[in-house]
Amino acid sequence: MSNSLRDSVSPKNVGERLKQIRLDAGYSQKQFAHKIEVAQHNLSRYENGVVEVPIAVLFLLFCFGYNLNWLLVGKGAMKLEEIESGMERIEQLKNEVKHLTTKIDSLETSNAQLKDDLILRLREIVDLQNKQLRHGDEE
Repeated sequence: MSNSLRDSVSPKNVGERLKQIRLDAGYSQKQFAHKIEVAQHNLSRYENGVVEVPIAVLFLLFCFGYNLNWLLVGKGAMKLEEIESGMERIEQLKNEVKHLTTKIDSLETSNAQLKDDLILRLREIVDLQNKQLRHGDEE
């Protein structure tokens, strides 16, 4: 394992991201500890990087919709729904581009509005994909 990967998976970094999850969900330590079925003092130890987060807690967080790749190594979106909704939007835009391309191909004369719509949709796809790539690289 490379040093940078080892550092990102350190209990301290994972603990900081676990705390971000708790704060994002709006829970106190006591409330969150109850939700993930651990004692509050253990949650404090996880968040402070004193001990590693147990597999059972990681599994619960995954079941609650959190991205374990983000939690463990800091890559990607915090929540799985953010990843899924972005991918759904990309698929929707790709389908729109296919539809617009078919329309343009069927026209004998060029139609500036259709071409503009096609270019706009293509830019949205590229922008979304770049945003997802940057988001994964930044964290």
